[in-house]
Amino acid sequence: MRSLAWKIGLVQAVLLALYAVATEVNALRDHSHVGSPLIAMIIMLILSALMFVVNLGVKGGHSAARTPYFMVQIFAVLIAAQFLQGSKVGVEARFAWGAVLVSAVAGFIALFRTPAD
Repeated sequence: MRSLAWKIGLVQAVLLALYAVATEVNALRDHSHVGSPLIAMIIMLILSALMFVVNLGVKGGHSAARTPYFMVQIFAVLIAAQFLQGSKVGVEARFAWGAVLVSAVAGFIALFRTPAD
């Protein structure tokens, strides 16, 4: 189960990095002046890198990586649930946030079922 948890976490980290870059590209294309898309991208890339480091700990079987991994999954569930409850969310966004929700629950269960070292 640790292998499954690691793979789920790796996919989440990579997709967060891709989302960060896509957000910046979209803001540049639309000439957005709302907030700072560059700062948002930098923050998301840092979070993605931290998620990757936690996933390396999970892959290596380090028990210290379990709590941060669980916290990432809990935050992903909370964020996805908030976006899924929005009234102005399109079908594509609902599908994407539903996938985030399912992957977070699957990652939580996969690591929970893995015995701690």
